[in-house]
Amino acid sequence: MPKSISLISLFYVLLPIFFSCNTQKPGDKNKSGIRTASSKRSWKPDKKLKKNILQIVQSSPDHTILASAVKASGLNDALMGVDPITLFAPTNSAFENMKPGTLDTLSRPENRQKLASIITSHMSPGIHRTDTLKQDSKLYMTTGHEVNILIKNGTPYVKGAKILSTIKAENGIFHSIDAVLMIVTRK
Repeated sequence: MPKSISLISLFYVLLPIFFSCNTQKPGDKNKSGIRTASSKRSWKPDKKLKKNILQIVQSSPDHTILASAVKASGLNDALMGVDPITLFAPTNSAFENMKPGTLDTLSRPENRQKLASIITSHMSPGIHRTDTLKQDSKLYMTTGHEVNILIKNGTPYVKGAKILSTIKAENGIFHSIDAVLMIVTRK
């Protein structure tokens, strides 16, 4: 089996396990001062909202590039799961502002794993509404990285990307942002 296929398989096996891990009690604050998500036992998807995060991405005219990237990376299931997540969703303009050729390179089949890593770096386990994001705090992302939160004139910024709008989903929170979060990984 090629190495890339086995790594992708491992990713899909570990992703649900990662989302189910929670060593804190519901409502506790983590070391960044952000309240943790409810435990799996008490979390109930909000069916009144009708759309999950994947459906919001797919229906947004401002996020068509993200929708294509999610599909190409095979991460559809991660965005429609029952565990609560917050997605910081770059707009089409954010992707278009990347270095020329970057998006084309990431869209190639041989770069699927890298594309999946970039998309998951925009996801954080739990519910993180704009009113819970605090100045100079850090937010844990699904890739294991922490990103800085800043508040400028009452508007939250995540790793320098401005939160433009927010939509509550049945399985979490969708924040539209104005930049792609490029997280540098060490080899």
